[in-house]
Amino acid sequence: MKRKPNILWIVCVFFVFGCAAFVNDPEIREKSGTLPPRGKFRIEFTGFKYYKNEMQFLRVELWKKGYEEDPRSDSVLEIVLEESEPEYTYPRLHRLNFFLTLFTLGILPYHINSDHRVVYRFLNKTGIEYETTHGLSLDQWRGILTIPIMPSFWPSSSFEKSLSRSLDLLEKRE
Repeated sequence: MKRKPNILWIVCVFFVFGCAAFVNDPEIREKSGTLPPRGKFRIEFTGFKYYKNEMQFLRVELWKKGYEEDPRSDSVLEIVLEESEPEYTYPRLHRLNFFLTLFTLGILPYHINSDHRVVYRFLNKTGIEYETTHGLSLDQWRGILTIPIMPSFWPSSSFEKSLSRSLDLLEKRE
C-alpha cells in the first residue's frame, strides 16, 4: 500500500522535470545603423533578472568575439532580453494537448512555445549607432517520453545555443 504513493510521486516528479527543448533559428526582426568595429564597450544587460547564467554566457561569448568589457568606456553595448507571449496557431489544440498530457500522466508529451526577443544596441555619445532585434524561439516538450533525450536538449543549454546563434547573426555584416 505504501508503494503506490511513492510510485505516483516519482511519476509526478518525472512529469514536471521531464523537459526537452529544441532550438529554432533566430530571426532578425529589425536592423538599423552600421555595426561599430570590435573594441571596448561598457556592457549593460536589461531583462536578465532570472537569466544570470545566460548573462554570464553572453559575456564570455562577446569576449571570444573580440568585444572587451570596459566600465569606463563611452561606447555602450546594451543587450535587452524580453519574454514574449507565445502565439499558437491552434490554441484549442494546444489546450487539448495539455489535458491529454495530464490525463495520461505525462506519457503523451506537452508542447510549449517559449519566445524571447533580444535587442543588441550599440550607443555612443551621439546616440544609437547600431541596433538589431532578434526573435528567439524554443519548442519545449514536457513528459515522460522526453526523459531519454533530456540531457542533450535541456532548456537552458538550448537557450544558450539560441543566444549564441543570435550573436553569430549580429556578427554578419550585410
